[in-house]
Amino acid sequence: MQTQPSDPILRLKTVLARTGLSRSTLYRRMKAGAFPRNVQISERCVGWRETTIDAWLRSPMCFGEPDAGTDLGRDIRRLGRPRS
Repeated sequence: MQTQPSDPILRLKTVLARTGLSRSTLYRRMKAGAFPRNVQISERCVGWRETTIDAWLRSPMCFGEPDAGTDLGRDIRRLGRPRS
């Protein structure tokens, strides 16, 4: 029988320490969809799955954008054009 690897729940203090974000910035980004949503642990307790925080740390600019990077070439070409 194989066991599933655990996905620990990180509390707010740990998430803030790992990300370097302030509490207000974290919640503002979460509301905008640019940071992982928290999970309810109990009535007054929330946390974040470690795997989602790790994914955000690997690529914070692309989090929450399903097709991030697909138009990068077009954007670079557009920015490089001289203005008329």
